[in-house]
Amino acid sequence: MLLIGDIHTTSRINDKLINSLKNFFEQNSEEKNIVFLWDYVYHFSYDRKAILELYNLFLRLFEKWKNIYILAWNHDRLWNYFVYQEAQKAFNIINNIKKSDWKLSFITQPIIENIEWENILFFPFSIDIANTQDLKYTNPLREELSNSKNKSEQTSWQINQILSNYISEHQKLTIIHHYYINNTIFPWQKSRFWYKDICLSNEFLDNSDIRLISWHLHQAFIHKNYFCCGSVRSTTPLEINQNKFLFKYKPENNYIEWFFNDINPYIMINKTQWKIINKSSIDDIFQKTSEENISNLQSNEYRKIQIWNQAQLNISNASIQIKVEEINYENIETHIEKDLIKEFKDIKLKKDTKSIWEIIQNFSTSAENLKTWFTDRKTILKEYIENKFQWDSYKYEKILKDLNII
Repeated sequence: MLLIGDIHTTSRINDKLINSLKNFFEQNSEEKNIVFLWDYVYHFSYDRKAILELYNLFLRLFEKWKNIYILAWNHDRLWNYFVYQEAQKAFNIINNIKKSDWKLSFITQPIIENIEWENILFFPFSIDIANTQDLKYTNPLREELSNSKNKSEQTSWQINQILSNYISEHQKLTIIHHYYINNTIFPWQKSRFWYKDICLSNEFLDNSDIRLISWHLHQAFIHKNYFCCGSVRSTTPLEINQNKFLFKYKPENNYIEWFFNDINPYIMINKTQWKIINKSSIDDIFQKTSEENISNLQSNEYRKIQIWNQAQLNISNASIQIKVEEINYENIETHIEKDLIKEFKDIKLKKDTKSIWEIIQNFSTSAENLKTWFTDRKTILKEYIENKFQWDSYKYEKILKDLNII
């Protein structure tokens, strides 16, 4: 089974993206099942040309006798309209007329498929929760959220109930989803999400009967039973020094191979570490950041993972940011070798100012906690209330919300 993460295609990047995917499929031509994991468009920008080219790729794979699973997520919807809704209707009609041995499935509701002897629950964003009032309290999520005035918290309660019911009905499940996990900071991540962001319960991470696979966070990592594949490409300059991958997954033995995917990396270099940036320093930075990225993809009791190809940088695809004391593009040759300037896709100078994270590191007390909480008074208050009042904390949270404090 081949796993393709968040694509976020646009016409500007689409040719490179599709060629990269084609090469990946050719290298793994023996694989019959291909799963495209949501977010085909970029920030609700419907680039019709790019979307149609991607759809043509689905069709070409289907013509080669592949099972194609195409899931819907938040970026793929405008209100209730799925970006591939016409295609979904057309293939539903075709499948009803002529049953084929091969599938091209557009998945907008939860469905369990047996793929390569594994029961896989596709758990997309577009779940119909209108008829969930009679759900039993079967999951670890606090039931009082069902009565929350926050609609996102209510939604969190409902989707957790739905997922919990699926788990209770099936002894072993691999769950492919696209939700945040409540109150959890994963490797390489600085953000923490809560039920108000629509999250799955963090207690699912300790359930040895399930395996979780997701792409919602764009950086790849493994944590407990959770495997996040990240995005296929860098979507913004904020995704600095991140490797991107494509994956091959063998459900029968829970074996994963990852393939380095070099489409449009963003590289950050601190000029203070180098007299002048040259090819050797670029290679050194890329090697170190690759090692950090790979360290997040370590085998554990839930996953066995192996490198298929080593990360190598194609400079012509890369954009570089150089942290300098003063921004002066007229003197850019004092920062980077002249011949190297022409090779990069883009070069930007960025003033070297201390980030809040660097400032926090200078504190001697509770540095690790301060990294997470220092800049967010609302988070401090919420966690204090939860720790102090536990199951009654929602009462005090409600008071603070009514006062517009949190």
